[in-house]
Order: sequence, then structure tokens, then C-alpha cells
Amino acid sequence: MLSMPGGEVELEIEVDCCDVNELFLTKGNLEGVLPQMTVTFSVNQDQSCQMNLQYHSRNPALTSTCDIVIALKENLNHRAKIGVANLKSILEKNNSPINSPQI
Repeated sequence: MLSMPGGEVELEIEVDCCDVNELFLTKGNLEGVLPQMTVTFSVNQDQSCQMNLQYHSRNPALTSTCDIVIALKENLNHRAKIGVANLKSILEKNNSPINSPQI
């Protein structure tokens, strides 16, 4: 559910493209917005992983000043921060010496 100016709206999201360790792309069916989420992964020079998360509208008529875009930005920023924190916690937990196999 998304919190919108007119109330909560249900959104169906489908995976459009997935290239392991490179790209994860989803598209949503929210009428008027046609949201898209793009997550790209790359390896930095220090061999660490960089993740880039972007939300887009597939509707070229929308601008960053539209009420619906502003509402979605606030909602998605909040959700993204929580999601990234959860993912970081999971990855750090899985890489801890406690969970590593003993040789």
C-alpha cells in the first residue's frame, strides 16, 4: 500500500528484468504514474559492492512538482531507508565471524 494525497492505494509490481549481480528492474501499475524501480550493482576499485537505487515514472508528462510525485517521493524515501538498513544488517550478520564456517 502507498500513502497518497487521496488515501492509500494498492500497487501491483512485477519484475521486468533481472541480471544477477548487475540489474534488478521492476515496473508498477499505478495509473498516471507508471512507476519503475531500477537497482544496479557494481564493484568498486576496492572490491566492495556499490548499489544504486532509483525510482522513475514511465509517464513523461509527470514533473517533480506534481502532488503525486511529491507524495510518492516521501513514501518511497522512507521505505528505501528502512529496506537498505535491513539489507545492510542481514549482510553484516551473514558475514560475521560467528556465522562463518570454521576451517
